[in-house]
This record gives sequence, C-alpha cells and structure tokens, in this order.
Amino acid sequence: MKQISTVLGKISEAELGIVLPHEHIFCYFEYFQAMLGARYLDKETLVRASAKHLREIKEAYGLGTIVDCTPINLGRDLDVLKRVSEESEVHVISAAGFYYTEEAVLDLFSEEAITEILLTDVERSRAGVLKFAVEAETMSKLSEKLLVAICSVQKETALPLIIHTNAKNQNGRAVLQAVLAHGVSPKALTLGHLSDTDDLDYVTELAKIGCYLGFDRIYKSSRAEYYAQKAEHIRTLCKRGFADQLLLSHDGLTFNGLHENAAIREDNPYALIFERLLPVLQNELSEQTIDRLLTQNPQNMLLCQ
Repeated sequence: MKQISTVLGKISEAELGIVLPHEHIFCYFEYFQAMLGARYLDKETLVRASAKHLREIKEAYGLGTIVDCTPINLGRDLDVLKRVSEESEVHVISAAGFYYTEEAVLDLFSEEAITEILLTDVERSRAGVLKFAVEAETMSKLSEKLLVAICSVQKETALPLIIHTNAKNQNGRAVLQAVLAHGVSPKALTLGHLSDTDDLDYVTELAKIGCYLGFDRIYKSSRAEYYAQKAEHIRTLCKRGFADQLLLSHDGLTFNGLHENAAIREDNPYALIFERLLPVLQNELSEQTIDRLLTQNPQNMLLCQ
C-alpha cells in the first residue's frame, strides 16, 4: 500500500479516512509576528483553537485528514501544524511551493536554483503536496519561472500539485495548458477554487482534460439558497460524468493574518460542508457518490491516480 507524507510521518492510504483536501490552519506574515508578537497572533491560543475545531469534526463526522495548503510565503509553520495534528488526532498534510504574492528576490534565481531549493524543502519538511498560485488573468514573468520550477519538482517527486486559480477571470485555462506543456499529468493536478463560479461550462471544459476540480471554497452563509445552489452545481457536474474528479473543501482558516484586525476564529471554519452542504447533497446524490467525494477522490488525488 502506498505511503503518504504527513507532518508527523508517513501513513498508508487506508489511514486517511475522510479528507478535507484544501484547508489552512492559518496564514500570516512572519514579519508582522516579529514586529507585533502576540498582539498579532498568539500561537498557543491558535494551536488550542485549531485542534479543538478539527477534533470536533473528527468526533462528529469522522474527519481523518486535512491538507494544509499554506505555502512558505504565507507563513507555513511546521511546528504549529505538528502540534495541531497531535492534539486533534487528525492527520495534517503540509505543502511546499509559493503563493501568488511576488517574492522579488526570486527574480535573481534561475529556474534550476528554485527547483533545487524546492526539492530540498520537500525533503526537509516532509511535504505531501505542492502548491502554486495564479490570481491575475495572465502570469508575470516571475510566475512563469516559478511554474516551470514547480512542474520540475512535481515530476521529480511525484507529489500532487494544487494550484490556486481565479475562477472569475477564468485563468485556469492558461494555467492548465502551461502545466500540461511542462509534462505534468492531469492526474497529478488540482485546479482550485472552481466553486467560485456559476459558469459550469467553464468548469466542464477544464474537467474534460482529466484534472481534479477543487470545489473548495464553501463560505459561511445564513441563506439556505446558497448551499442549495452549491449542491446543484455538484449534482450537475456529477451528472456530466465528473464525480470522480470533484474535491470538496472549505479553504478555511482558524486565523487569517492577511486581514487588518485579524482574530482567531471561535466558530469552526471546517464544519460547513458537514453541517450545511451534505444534508442537501444527501437528497441529490447516492451514499456511494458522497463517500467518493469525501474519501476516494481526495485519496486518489494525493496518490496522483
């Protein structure tokens, strides 16, 4: 049985259980932490709150694993992730790679040098996934360089590549073609945040290539109509033949330090799929299909199969 890297070591695919394949414990800027200390973020409180959230979902719904998609330039902190995993008894898979915020110093590095740095980071951090991000409609020259490097790392490590895309400007088309041109298999690729659009023809266009579809932004809403609409989108994509490519997640954070006046969340950012979306889906899809969405699809994604 194949092994999958978590922050606490390798596990078998059978140990994954229900998986939330695109979440964050927290995102933050390290220099804000250095400047402001606990006024910005108390990491002890963060660990307790995050572990409590995950433990609640484990106990109520059987959550086994989350993929923390926080790259190094959004504050990936392996010590925090390890402690949260230990205290919650939920497996946590970490990410290697870069977010779309430009790191100007990387302009001074070659693609080969960046590739080598990322390969070293994968080995040292025991990362289980790779992360890349494109927000603008077109990629900058630095983004193109980073994309070449992350594709090289994917082919070297055989790790799954999760890409933040912007569904509103539909930049997933260009990103997908670029990744394929650099030799990455569609089975190793997840295009994220496709739940941010109502244009299912766009999603279908991408799905036909064979990549995984990140239906991974379920937002907090008091409107039942919101969850009904998301459930209808999922049902439609399943009916079109893409049930084995859909990945459900929240893109949730216990602490989002990228916002002014950020605070550690008391409400559970990893609960909405279970509490609000699944009850609607259970009226639309078979139990077998729902199990596929929650367990088999993310397992296959993590194994690039």
